[in-house]
Amino acid sequence: DWECVFQKVQKQQLTLKRKKHIKDELFLVTESFNTTAQKLCVSHKELYSANENLKKAIVELKLTEETLRESEDRFSSVAKSAVDAIISIGNNGKIIFWNTAAKTHFGYSKDEVIDKPVSIIIPDRFKEAHNEGIKRILANGQSKVIGKTVEVVGLRKDGSEFPVELSLAMWKLKDDSFFTGIIRDITDRKNAEAKLKENEKKYRVLFESSNDGIILHDLNGIIQDTNNKIEQMLGYEKNELIGMSVQSLHPKSQIDIS
Repeated sequence: DWECVFQKVQKQQLTLKRKKHIKDELFLVTESFNTTAQKLCVSHKELYSANENLKKAIVELKLTEETLRESEDRFSSVAKSAVDAIISIGNNGKIIFWNTAAKTHFGYSKDEVIDKPVSIIIPDRFKEAHNEGIKRILANGQSKVIGKTVEVVGLRKDGSEFPVELSLAMWKLKDDSFFTGIIRDITDRKNAEAKLKENEKKYRVLFESSNDGIILHDLNGIIQDTNNKIEQMLGYEKNELIGMSVQSLHPKSQIDIS
């Protein structure tokens, strides 16, 4: 029966088509699986590499933190034991660090000054110049005092003023600028200088008013200073005598200058 044969052939062809379709789908699934597996393998490698890099970064960060902590501890130890006041401020002019010596110098405790403007230790007549100086440094980096030691005046908590020697440095952290000053109380030195000037003035009065001629010379017999009386006695002006040899005034005599 040809019709029966024809139907069988059609069924076989349909079966073959279905098998081919399934095979094609299986091939596509297999390819997709392989592609996904490859991607997963690459992703795993990338993830492993990223994980290793993250571990290294964490280790480096811990080392950096430890180094920074050690550095801070050393600075804190030095600052606490320093006899000079050490004060740091931010670019807003507010105090962020205040050591023990600063309390001794100015009379304020750390809790009283942190986050307060540094102008509390500056006399009123100098505050405007200080503010302008900070603005100028932040604007163009120009400064008359950064990296130098200058003499200024400090203001204590009780309102009294005292002379100080200031060494100022500027440093940056990311985009922010900070200033650290090392401040030394030079009251004793200034008093000693004033006393010395007073003594020199008294000595000069006695020196010039003496009825005796006086010549001051160095170990080589070179005249360094003379008083009015010796100038009158010898007929020389002071500027003529300065620099002369004592022996040149009496060339025939035996003058012992030892």
